[in-house]
Amino acid sequence: MSPQAPKPTTDKPKTTWNAQTIRAMVKRRTGKRACWWQIKVALAIWAGKDIVGVAATGAGKTLSFWIPILMAQEEGLHKTIIVVTPLNLLGKQNSSLLNDGDIAAGKYSVVTISPELLNDEPCKVLWNNAKFASRLMYMVFDEGHCVSQWGQTFRNEYLHVGTIRYLLPNTIPFYVASATLPQSILRDVSEILRLRPSQLEHIIRSNDRPNINLVIRPIEHALESYNDLAFLIPEGWKEGDPPPKKFAVFMDNTTHTEAATKAIHKRLPPHLRNKIRWFHATMTNQYRDENLEAFRKGEIWGLFVTDAFGMVRLRLNSFQILINRYFLLYRALTFPT
Repeated sequence: MSPQAPKPTTDKPKTTWNAQTIRAMVKRRTGKRACWWQIKVALAIWAGKDIVGVAATGAGKTLSFWIPILMAQEEGLHKTIIVVTPLNLLGKQNSSLLNDGDIAAGKYSVVTISPELLNDEPCKVLWNNAKFASRLMYMVFDEGHCVSQWGQTFRNEYLHVGTIRYLLPNTIPFYVASATLPQSILRDVSEILRLRPSQLEHIIRSNDRPNINLVIRPIEHALESYNDLAFLIPEGWKEGDPPPKKFAVFMDNTTHTEAATKAIHKRLPPHLRNKIRWFHATMTNQYRDENLEAFRKGEIWGLFVTDAFGMVRLRLNSFQILINRYFLLYRALTFPT
């Protein structure tokens, strides 16, 4: 039977937490104004509930991760939270900290970890550490849809992350955050993570973005020709013209990513072909970091990418065209200038 964790609040909390006090605290600590749905998430976690939170990209889900731990700090409580992220880089950075004992010692208030590391041996030792378990306040599953979608494809470890529910005190809240959780995916996620039905709150906002236009284009040419992507470099474009609209094209594997890049290169003079590049998980972290920065600055016009790019935090105005190429159609999201 799982041990019982102490509630995040004390018998006599220093603060009566409500919308007004939370908003004032967040403003003082971060300089930001907490939205009502972020406050609802914080109050639900503070009450020990599991949360399913859906909000549009850019709506402030990340800030909602931190508000309850800030509340605990205001109460003088020494607490830790764990954020499970699909970004391998962030997860790997914590591997050495686990082995060094810094996390078990409570040195950090926030620990970001990958699903692969979550079930690794150092973490199993951590979950059995009663002192650490007593400090653990809640767990966040960022990009929560990946638990189902990626777990059933190329990151099988996601299907096993729910076993942690049996290793930790059963009162520790799980917060599943995403911009997209349709009912079929939500059912999978709830089952895999073993969310507690009697202690579960859904905080759902519209994920509609009125500045995004959805366009469907049927494939007209052979897939291997990539001629359906030729519009990304307009016919007749020549050096000296305004740069083409910035774009990112999602491909289904690394081979197609590189092949599509080379196909589009043929529409540019040789000395400008480095303006269009590929981006996938086999590239070095340095390469990916440098290319992301160049893309943000406009030094690169376009990227052909795999899902490794999908979890990167980019502002919507970082690109004007986003294409998701699957099955026999393109789904193109065009961003007005």
